[in-house]
Amino acid sequence: MEKQGLRLQIEKDLALLLLEKLSAKEIDFKKAQEIAKFILKAIPENITDAELMKVVPKLDDNFTELCPIVLKYLREKEEIKTNQEIEKLLEKIRRESG
Repeated sequence: MEKQGLRLQIEKDLALLLLEKLSAKEIDFKKAQEIAKFILKAIPENITDAELMKVVPKLDDNFTELCPIVLKYLREKEEIKTNQEIEKLLEKIRRESG
């Protein structure tokens, strides 16, 4: 992703999650505000994608409400890693058979 793209996407997903939870009355405004402050502190504007991907798995340590977003990004990261491994194996098979 571009420089700030991943951070902005994660922040957007987190904001939408908070709005959904507020709308469903799963959290109150005070709790949403507390979580939002935590997110802003945990994910500063100058964070790199590598640093961000170290922070994301820990977001739900403080607020279990953030689990859906943490899982989403962990799954995406794992899927990318799996696809890269598959591509490496396919390339090895092509070299050996060709």
